[in-house]
Amino acid sequence: MSPSFRIGLFAALLALGCDDPKPGAGSAPTGKPSAQPTAAPVEAPTTTSVSMDDTAVTVNGTRIAFDGPSPRARIATELAGKPKIAGETVPLVAQRNAKAARVAIAVAALKDAKAAGVLVRTQKRDNATGELPVGWVDAPVACSAVAMIAKDVSISVWTVGGTVARRFAKGMAGPDLTLGSDGFRKGASTCDAPIAYVAGDEGIQWGLVFDLALAAKEGGEGGAFRAQKFGLVLEPPVPGRKVTPL
Repeated sequence: MSPSFRIGLFAALLALGCDDPKPGAGSAPTGKPSAQPTAAPVEAPTTTSVSMDDTAVTVNGTRIAFDGPSPRARIATELAGKPKIAGETVPLVAQRNAKAARVAIAVAALKDAKAAGVLVRTQKRDNATGELPVGWVDAPVACSAVAMIAKDVSISVWTVGGTVARRFAKGMAGPDLTLGSDGFRKGASTCDAPIAYVAGDEGIQWGLVFDLALAAKEGGEGGAFRAQKFGLVLEPPVPGRKVTPL
């Protein structure tokens, strides 16, 4: 083999080697692409938490202050569309020191948000948690009993339609819950109505109204408490006068 032939053969082999692609070069990847990490889906809440003190109502962590215009409308707007509100009996945790009138505003907002009723949970005097079923009707029965705690913490009992009120003076350390609740229970027990009404004068704390309602509901010498729920009043009523409930 001549030297020139060997050089030509070597050049040809070298050219063929350069044409061969390196493994993986210029070709589509043979493996599957690696999966990109994805964020976990955010689960929508399945229930709604509603609580309040004397300054605000809190809905799923969002506080709506009573100070400012139209608190009832602002609370109802926050509640609108939330789960377990429309058509449901909604638990409302209310602090004892909240004003009774502000509890009525919160309940009115729940009514506006299409709740079927409210179960108000409040600490009792023995520190246990009590529950008060609260509701409303389109047309209150005129003989429905009303019990109100006045500024001097006396208790007055009369009817929604308006009758002479019975007054129970202040006890040794606050409202006379024994006589007042007995009078309230007797008034409710003589009327075939699903709701009896409780109220507090301006500045009266919800805890006192709550205690009065529970005392009437849970027993005594005045007979069975026929009403299944309690109703609230937005504006403090005048004892003996006709009442416009929530």
